[in-house]
Amino acid sequence: MRAARRLCQWLEQHVPDFCTDTHRLDGLIRVAEFTIVLLGLTRPLSSGASGDVYARWAHGVADVLWADLHRKEKYVLRSLAATRSAHARALLLPFPALETITRRRFDNHALVRALLSEGAGRTGHLEVDVAFACDVAGLGDCREATWTRLAELSGAAGPPGESVQGMYDLTHLAFYATILGRRSAHWSPGMAGWARAFLEEGGAVFLRRHDLDLVAECVMSLLSLTSSDEFLNGTGQHVPAPCGHTADHDHLHQTAGQRHQPVPHRLGRPRRRPRPGPGPQ
Repeated sequence: MRAARRLCQWLEQHVPDFCTDTHRLDGLIRVAEFTIVLLGLTRPLSSGASGDVYARWAHGVADVLWADLHRKEKYVLRSLAATRSAHARALLLPFPALETITRRRFDNHALVRALLSEGAGRTGHLEVDVAFACDVAGLGDCREATWTRLAELSGAAGPPGESVQGMYDLTHLAFYATILGRRSAHWSPGMAGWARAFLEEGGAVFLRRHDLDLVAECVMSLLSLTSSDEFLNGTGQHVPAPCGHTADHDHLHQTAGQRHQPVPHRLGRPRRRPRPGPGPQ
């Protein structure tokens, strides 16, 4: 909990840095990453608790980001509209995400929806990142896209922990399918069990390597899936994972209460994020 508080303090101190380059694509990437975290922190809690300190913090930060993006939205949208790539459409995520959290609309709400929608008609399908942005905007359901990508990933996956890229892909499929724990992923019990086991096994591998950034991603995705009741069957019991647990798995889950909330990878390629600078002392 202390680590989480320190990270929140560090992020809050650096909110101006997130806002400085919002008008640039690389700056918008950072804001998109930040809003994914905020979506997770502001999701309704199963306990019905309304006084969650992190939810209140996230709402306050979202208000600041919304106000900054609101001032720049015409310029930002003009730049993204000129780019007209799938990567640029994925960077529209902060608009519907911040609207969802703050319950306030941007002046160019309709234009954002139009830009998100145009790719689907032309290509016949959407990349997962764009499908997620469309989903948050209420323009569709990205779970079919995540299921298709999950099937591809499971078919090509090597041993858990072998591929950093593959682990990042899997964690974000969990984020997107559940909207950070706000709903069920609608994955089959077998595929959900495989995903959970792969995340646990892979997370344990990266924990041994002291890659705490990726460990946090694994923990956050497991929490998203668990809180969405993805692994509960009709009797309310957990669907068993195909792999057994180890001492590393137990340590991994204990880590969930000790590590900070991760800032997800950048949207688009490459997915591996640069290491963050020093946090607060």
